[in-house]
Amino acid sequence: IFSYFLFESDLNKFIAVFTKEIKYKFHIMRGDTAFNDKKIKNAKKFYSKAIKLDPSNVLAYQKRGIANNYYANDHKNAIDDFSKAISLQPNNPKIYIQRGITKTKRNDYDSAIIDFSKAISLDSKNSNAFISRGITKHKKNDFNGAIRDFSIFIKLNPRSSNGFNLRGKSKHQLGQYEKAINDFSKAISLDLKNSNAFNNRGLTKYEKKDFYGAIDDFKKANELDPYRSVLDRRNLLGMAYYSLGNKYKTIGEKNKVCQNYQGAAKNGYSVVMKYLKEYCPVEYKRVKYKIDFE
Repeated sequence: IFSYFLFESDLNKFIAVFTKEIKYKFHIMRGDTAFNDKKIKNAKKFYSKAIKLDPSNVLAYQKRGIANNYYANDHKNAIDDFSKAISLQPNNPKIYIQRGITKTKRNDYDSAIIDFSKAISLDSKNSNAFISRGITKHKKNDFNGAIRDFSIFIKLNPRSSNGFNLRGKSKHQLGQYEKAINDFSKAISLDLKNSNAFNNRGLTKYEKKDFYGAIDDFKKANELDPYRSVLDRRNLLGMAYYSLGNKYKTIGEKNKVCQNYQGAAKNGYSVVMKYLKEYCPVEYKRVKYKIDFE
């Protein structure tokens, strides 16, 4: 009889633990579903229920932190969640990276770099830590440091178009235009649909006064991604046409001046309008009629 009650007691404990585990996983599952549907408040509610059931389980803190960070923009609470997760699992590099990304969003660059460096000390081949630290160094204008981190990331991920694009941006900031163009071209060769790489290469060519090359790249960027930052990219294209027109103006090639000024106006570069009116009155009327008509 005694052994029967002992067995029944153990069985009840097992059922209680098993039921708790099922409930925990159920809340996590519902949280993930809500998160994927971008119902962030609901996702946070389910993750919080999971935490209440098992406050020592790191997963729910991570997931709630991600929900706070990426969609709810509740960065302070995200950092609190990641910090709690770190206290439960201090040797997990992924959580340090997640907290570092959140700190970068808050412009707390030095503290973010400490987190990324900690992740690297735990896993020296964690490419996400290197690219995240590189992005943060770029944001704080440590372009040489950023290039070093992006180079390690590229060594670990030699087929990453994004890695070459990011390193090219840092080289551009240092005035290393040829090296930057090489990186952007490599990024494009790895991903022919990388509109950012085309756009960035166009900016670098513009700085080198290769206006034809810049125009071609800006056009390609717009063609690949017409709905992203349309105004900014059209203005860049317009700016390149305007600068090319000015180049021809210095050598007196009026037809090419007017042709390029007209291209600038059509791409929304409003600065050109008064020069178009002054230097190319026929084209000015044509462009103005089109703008007024639209």
